[in-house]
Amino acid sequence: MFLQHNLLDMPFYPVRLSTVILLCLTTVLFSKPVQSQSETNPIWTAGISQQIDFFSDVYDEQFITQFTLISEFDRSTWIANINRGFRFDQWGTQFELETYPKFGEHYYGHFMYAWSPDDIFPVHRAGAEIFRALPYRSEASAGIRYLDFRGDAQSWILTGSLTHYWEQYMFTLRPYFTFTDSGSGQTITLLARRFFDSERSYIQLLGGFGTTTEDILLQLGDGVILSDNLLLKSQQLIFTSHYYLTGRWHLRGEAGIIRQELRFDPGTYVNNYRIKAGIFYTF
Repeated sequence: MFLQHNLLDMPFYPVRLSTVILLCLTTVLFSKPVQSQSETNPIWTAGISQQIDFFSDVYDEQFITQFTLISEFDRSTWIANINRGFRFDQWGTQFELETYPKFGEHYYGHFMYAWSPDDIFPVHRAGAEIFRALPYRSEASAGIRYLDFRGDAQSWILTGSLTHYWEQYMFTLRPYFTFTDSGSGQTITLLARRFFDSERSYIQLLGGFGTTTEDILLQLGDGVILSDNLLLKSQQLIFTSHYYLTGRWHLRGEAGIIRQELRFDPGTYVNNYRIKAGIFYTF
C-alpha cells in the first residue's frame, strides 16, 4: 500500500535546534552515499524547492525557498526542512522536523513540529496523526494539529482521513475541524492521485472548501495581523506532479488557485495563484 504523505519537527531550545539541523545537513552532504535501506544504513534524499504566490489584489507576491533532507529507514522516515520566506515585506526562517514511524504491520504515524523566530511564520506548529490499514485496500487516520501565532492567536485543528486505493489510483477524503478563540469552523478536502511505475511517480488533484485550512493559515499568517480572525472562508484547487527522471533525480511541481476571504473585509475574496517547483537527489 502506498503512503501518501510528507513533512515537520519537535520542540527544543530554538537556537540549539537550528544549529543541530545545520550540522546534520553538513554531515550528511559530505558523507559516503548509501546504497541500501536498513535501520543502520538509511536512504538519503536532499532537495530544494521554490514556491511563488501571486495575488489578484491587495497582497504583493510571496516567496518561500525550502531546503529538504530526508532519511528513509526500514521502520521510519525522517524529514528535516529549513524554510526561508519573504512575506509582507519581511524575511523569515522556519525550522521543521517530521517523522513517519511504523507500528507493526497495520499502523504508522506522522509526528511533526516546527519553530520560527520570525513574524511571518507561526512561532510553533505541531501535529500528530495515526494511520490504520483497512481491508479492501483502504486506510483511515485520526490526528490533531496546533498553530501558535504571535499576538495570542492560537488554533487547534482536529483532522482525519479515509483513503481507498483502486488499481493505479488513490482517493482521500479529509475533514478539518478548526477551533480558535474567535469560534470554530469546518473544511473538507478531496484528493485524487494517479500512480505510474511506482508510488513515487504520480500526478494528483486536490480540491477543498470551507473555513481556512492549515496550509492557508500558514500562507497568510503574519502573526499579529491574523490574531483577530483565524476562520476565513476559502476554496482551493491544486495540481501536483512528482516524477523520477532517473533512479536518483526526481522533480516535483505544483500549480493551483486558492480563493481566500480577506481578513479585514469579510465577504470579499482575493485569488491566490501558486506555483511551486523542486528538484531532489537520492543517494
